[in-house]
Amino acid sequence: MKYLENANLDRICSVLSSNAIDCQLDMRLEAYSCKMVSSEKKQWKKNQLTKGSPFVSNHGSSRYRHLSEPSCSGSDNDNDEVDDLFIYHFLSITRTLFDLIGVLNTSFPDYDFSHIKSESFSLIPNIESLVGLVDLKLSATVSNYYDIKEALWREIDEIIKINECRLYRYLF
Repeated sequence: MKYLENANLDRICSVLSSNAIDCQLDMRLEAYSCKMVSSEKKQWKKNQLTKGSPFVSNHGSSRYRHLSEPSCSGSDNDNDEVDDLFIYHFLSITRTLFDLIGVLNTSFPDYDFSHIKSESFSLIPNIESLVGLVDLKLSATVSNYYDIKEALWREIDEIIKINECRLYRYLF
């Protein structure tokens, strides 16, 4: 993943910080590409080959079934479709967690987030919930936040098309 410079995000961040009420607001608004750089590709392949990968949560009630095991339904004709769907879903979840950890490691290079489990993240159900969370924090911290709010969300949407994204929150 690669940092993408954006002067508008820097400007909005500066305005938010300079309008902080009774505090010093140390914040960053950053954009990153989702394309893996070579070191991330190597790490992804390594994690896929490693049994007990940190990207696999042990927090499930049912165990994963090997591809050679028969299905629980007793019907063998659904094996391929169900297995393919399961593998796709599992890889999708694994890749999402890999990407989330990559964002944290890139944003905060002084820390190592590589052993974080999926339980450390929470899916935000929709954009309205995210806006509500941000508004709650910034309206109490930044004077005239509601004057800046529209420009902030417009710029974010222009960069990442936020309505097309899955939104996550890191629970530290």
